[in-house]
Amino acid sequence: NEFGIFVLSIEGVVLVLCGWLLPAVILDHIFSFLGVACSMNAIEDINNLYGSQQGYVNGEVFQTDAHQVSEYWGNDYIFWATAWLIFGLIMTFIGIAFARDARSISANNAALKSKQQ
Repeated sequence: NEFGIFVLSIEGVVLVLCGWLLPAVILDHIFSFLGVACSMNAIEDINNLYGSQQGYVNGEVFQTDAHQVSEYWGNDYIFWATAWLIFGLIMTFIGIAFARDARSISANNAALKSKQQ
């Protein structure tokens, strides 16, 4: 819907600006958080993601996200559910890698500062 497109567009612009303006350590934490959130959402909701059940919101029938995307963009809902799950797992691994890099960068910076003093 229009609201979703609007909000996701703004979120995308904000993330791009964060990438340009924020220091690497903060970006590492942001990517770690996004990776874990994306993965946990995909894994936690796997029954709904792959299921063919419909739910109700305010008395209106709705389909899962995978069903709705398959209607608008084509392919089967199983394809989109699998794509989200794989993306979530990849983002989790990237988030873990960046979190480790952030810790090592912070440790290296602290060691350099102590040597300079």
